[in-house]
Amino acid sequence: MSARRKPRPVRFHRSLHSREEAEAVARVLRSGRTGGGGKVSRRVESVIRRWTGGARVLLTPSGSAALEMAFQALRLRPGDEVILPSFAFVSAANAILRAGGRPVFAEVEEESLNLSPDDVRRRLSARTRAVLPVHYGGRPCRMDEFLAMGRQKGVAIVEDAAHAYGGRWQGKPLGGIGDFGVYSFHETKSFSCGEGGALTIRSKKLVQRAEVIQEKGTDRTKFLRGDVGQYVWREVGSSYLLGDVLAAILEIQIRDVQPQIARRRRWWQMYRDELLPLAESGRIVLPLPLDEDRSACHIFHLQVRPVRDRNRVLRALSRAGIESSFHFVPLHSSPFGRRVLGTRRGDLPITERVARSLIRLPLHPLLRESEVKRTIRAVRKAVG
Repeated sequence: MSARRKPRPVRFHRSLHSREEAEAVARVLRSGRTGGGGKVSRRVESVIRRWTGGARVLLTPSGSAALEMAFQALRLRPGDEVILPSFAFVSAANAILRAGGRPVFAEVEEESLNLSPDDVRRRLSARTRAVLPVHYGGRPCRMDEFLAMGRQKGVAIVEDAAHAYGGRWQGKPLGGIGDFGVYSFHETKSFSCGEGGALTIRSKKLVQRAEVIQEKGTDRTKFLRGDVGQYVWREVGSSYLLGDVLAAILEIQIRDVQPQIARRRRWWQMYRDELLPLAESGRIVLPLPLDEDRSACHIFHLQVRPVRDRNRVLRALSRAGIESSFHFVPLHSSPFGRRVLGTRRGDLPITERVARSLIRLPLHPLLRESEVKRTIRAVRKAVG
């Protein structure tokens, strides 16, 4: 008798790509024009601009590059502070430091894992230049409160929508609400061209500055538009353009956004509905229900109780063939944060508890219903 075959693993993430994308890439290669700022890039920027309701859009090599451009455009000075969640990707803090500012880490809300407006208010000071809310997992932040802070205190709102392309808040597109918005199109994101990002900008003055930063510190963008006869070095910049080869992939990826989000939403809701009894028993904490604000449903997460059981549950899921993962290590507790910024473990207890207890489950465009159900059974067994 042959040995029973082990089922295939349920993959944590898989990207959806098509033959049409390959054909689009081939057209760019045949054109002989593969660099950044070409016709394909401009078309993609127009699509995203329409989505945001009119913000200027600049395609970038990554979400990290878009963050760097935003804070360089703000011209941070030594001592200027930017408030952001510690439960965030390291690129956010790096971008602030590279622009000459200082990150100030704040708590997240345990229910949403988004930046807490209440904690941000406590940390606002005369040195605050910007606030960086992150739409964690694609769920909208409380943008009304952040926008009010921006108006009242004269600080910029830099909206990190790396997880949130296609999501909405009160009918407005995430990433198109703040002074700046940042998207990521990394291979792990819901819509991907391998590596890529975009910066959205509302202010005309800041658009002009960002265009110079993007083009190595020159006014080459104006030259290409025919606004100037030659381009010259204007200020410090870098090469922040996305090549047309990757833009060709992205153009196909973002053509049918809402059907893809609807599918993710279906699996997200199934996870929550079927795992609700575990939450009611106190063994796990589930994300808040989806409401009228339209989450992009990029991540489905849960928190294990007690916290010390998280790694045991991860190992049990792995043995069951379910790929799952923790997420951010809080930036304030990192070696760099403690050494250079003087932050300490214990500074943000909610963030630290969330980070130690969180598990992300598979959620991607190629996920099948049978795999979702198998994952749910494995979680029930692992949690007990």
